[in-house]
Amino acid sequence: MPNSNRSTGAARREEVLDAAVTVFAARGYHGASVQDVARRAAISEPYVYRLYGNREKLFTEAIAHAFRLISQAFHEAAEKRGTATPQQLLDAMAERYVELIADGRLLRVQLHAQAAAAAEPAIRTVVRAAYRDLVTDVARWSGAEDGPVQMFFARGMLCHLVVSIGIEDDDDAWAGILNAGIRH
Repeated sequence: MPNSNRSTGAARREEVLDAAVTVFAARGYHGASVQDVARRAAISEPYVYRLYGNREKLFTEAIAHAFRLISQAFHEAAEKRGTATPQQLLDAMAERYVELIADGRLLRVQLHAQAAAAAEPAIRTVVRAAYRDLVTDVARWSGAEDGPVQMFFARGMLCHLVVSIGIEDDDDAWAGILNAGIRH
C-alpha cells in the first residue's frame, strides 16, 4: 500500500516551492520573507521553517525548482524535434523558453537569483550549479558545439535584460539594436 502521507508531503513541498518562486520573483531574496511565502502557500510559517529551515534554504530550493522547470522544458523541446539539427534543437528550446517565461515569474526569479549570487556565497553555489547543469544538458541534448550553446545562453540573457527594463516594444534605435532578431 503506497504511503499517502509521503506523496502528500512531496506535493506540499512542491506547492511551497511554487509559492516561493512567485514571492521571490516579485520581491527578491532580500525583500521577501518566509511569512510571505507561507501566506502565499496558505500554510503556517512554522511549517515552512520545518520544511526548509530558513529563508536562504527556501530561496536556494526555489531557485533549484525554477531551474528544474526550465531544464524539463528544454528536454521536452529537444525530444520532440526528432532528427533536427543542433541549431534547430537550440531554436526549439528557445521557443519553449519564451513560452515558459511569458508570465515573468521564472525570468524574475532568475534575475533575483543572479543578483543575490553576487553577494551571498550559498546562493552563488546553487546558481552556479544550476547553470552548470543547464549548460551541460543543453549542449548534450542539442548536440551543438560550444559557440552556438554560448550564443543560446547569451541571447537568453539579452532577452532577460530587454524584458526586465521593458524595451520589448520600444521604437528607439538603441532598443531596436538589442531587440533585433530575438523574441521575448
